[in-house]
Amino acid sequence: MLCFIHIEKAAGTSFHEILKQHIPDYLILKPHPRHGADFSPKQLKLLLFYFPEIKGVGGHRLRPYLNYESAINKEIEYITILRSPIDRYLSHYFHHINNGISNMSLNQFIEIPYFNNFMCRKICGEPSANLAIKLINQKKIKILFLEDISGFEKKNSGISSNNYSVVKESNYAKLKACNMEDLKLYEYFKKRGSDYDYFKNVIIGNTDKKISKMNNFKTRIIQEIFQRLFYQLSGRKPEQLTRGY
Repeated sequence: MLCFIHIEKAAGTSFHEILKQHIPDYLILKPHPRHGADFSPKQLKLLLFYFPEIKGVGGHRLRPYLNYESAINKEIEYITILRSPIDRYLSHYFHHINNGISNMSLNQFIEIPYFNNFMCRKICGEPSANLAIKLINQKKIKILFLEDISGFEKKNSGISSNNYSVVKESNYAKLKACNMEDLKLYEYFKKRGSDYDYFKNVIIGNTDKKISKMNNFKTRIIQEIFQRLFYQLSGRKPEQLTRGY
């Protein structure tokens, strides 16, 4: 079973579309009522109990440091995409500003620990490159880079490239300081190299043709049913599930 760890602002939305076309019954896990909530092993077990045909899942809520394997008694193939940390961080900040999630200044954003060393936190649950590297090696998580995948476009969330560069250069020391562990993680795997061959030969090359529209329609129905189950369990209205994303 494939498990895509979608790190925010690292081309995950585009990658979902690729996976939907090449993985039968690939399911995108939508946001939870609480921003950043984990998708638990128990929830994955519940999903596969009702829909055992699912061959892959992906989303912001998946955490490779949770013991999914023991819950479902299946081998899981993890994959994620890393992006140059400071570019990813600024894109995350401007995503919040341009989508009305917050109106905080960059300095205020920097002061929030949750967003610092964000890639490490999503992988191992801690702002630690050493722990993230150890977990990636233990679970044999496949690593891709934003620039590995042709067709991915680097977006600056609605600001011009010139303004983006000015913000980056004028705040570079601060941005580097709050992303030191992510920089270590990124540089480590840049030296090691990506798993692009796995992506090309196993995921893309796994099917002679793209998944049918009917299959994707069926998966969307499953996704809707599962989402509504969580609406009922959470007591929240459907529109509240997307706030903060």
